[in-house]
Amino acid sequence: MQEIDNDLLNKANSFYKNKNYLKAYSIYKLLSEKGNSYAQNTLGYMFYNGLGVEKTLSKANYWWKKSALNNNSDSQYQLSYSLLDEGQTEEGLYWLTKSANNNHSEACYALGLKYYHGIDIEKNRIEAIRLFEIASIQGHPNASRALVQTIHKEYGTLSALKELLKIFFTRKLNL
Repeated sequence: MQEIDNDLLNKANSFYKNKNYLKAYSIYKLLSEKGNSYAQNTLGYMFYNGLGVEKTLSKANYWWKKSALNNNSDSQYQLSYSLLDEGQTEEGLYWLTKSANNNHSEACYALGLKYYHGIDIEKNRIEAIRLFEIASIQGHPNASRALVQTIHKEYGTLSALKELLKIFFTRKLNL
């Protein structure tokens, strides 16, 4: 059964890649109803952007939430930002935190920024440093700079240098 689902998913992905969204939609819908979190996430994206379906935020959120409940960190991140944009701060932060806890680099960076600036959440630069470090390790393009700036702001120049060296050597030893 898993092999059939993988074949269907590959077929849906091929239709999607070739912008045949109606055919992709029908397969993703079938797989989504069977609990495939990747297909659920893709349906959310299709509804959010109106790809082969009517652009409908409530349906996008519905599918992202189903996928997020299956621990899909991409869906958790997408759902968080959709909810935050709608002013649903508490639930949006819940899903952003879940995604960051699943080491989603964008979620780690975004939540780090929220902690750094105290947006929608109490300012906590130590937590921002932790999140920026995770995002940086995963190669997020802005996280390393944010990490350095936050450490400098929190500890001062000399202490920041020591902290960065500690992080650097810890990373090297863990490889």
